[in-house]
Amino acid sequence: MNLEFSIGHLIIGPLMLVISYIFAKYPPKKINDLYGYRTKRSMRNQDCWDFANRHSSSLMWKISLLTCMVQAIGVILLDEGVAILTATIVLVTTLIYSVYLTEKALKNTFDNEGNRL
Repeated sequence: MNLEFSIGHLIIGPLMLVISYIFAKYPPKKINDLYGYRTKRSMRNQDCWDFANRHSSSLMWKISLLTCMVQAIGVILLDEGVAILTATIVLVTTLIYSVYLTEKALKNTFDNEGNRL
C-alpha cells in the first residue's frame, strides 16, 4: 500500500474527531444558517437548537471513532480500493443514520411547536 494513500485515507477519521470535539466544546450559540445541526425541526426554537446540536455532536464523536477503526483495519487488512470503499460506506451510512437518530430524539423530546414534552 502506498504512503500517500494511507495518509490521505487515514486523515478523514481524525479530522472528523477534531471537528466533533470543536462542535461539542463550542456549539453554535444561536440559530443560524451557516453551521450547526440545521433542520426544520432543530431550528424551531433555541431549546430545540441546543438539544439537537448536543445530540448530533455526541453521535458524530462516536461515528468518528468508528470511522478511525474501520480505516485502520482497512489499511492493514484490505486492498486500497476495498479499504476506501468500505470506510466510505460506513461513514456515509452512519452519518445518515445519525440524522435519523437526532430527528427521532427531537420528535420524542419536543412537540410540533418546539415545546418540551
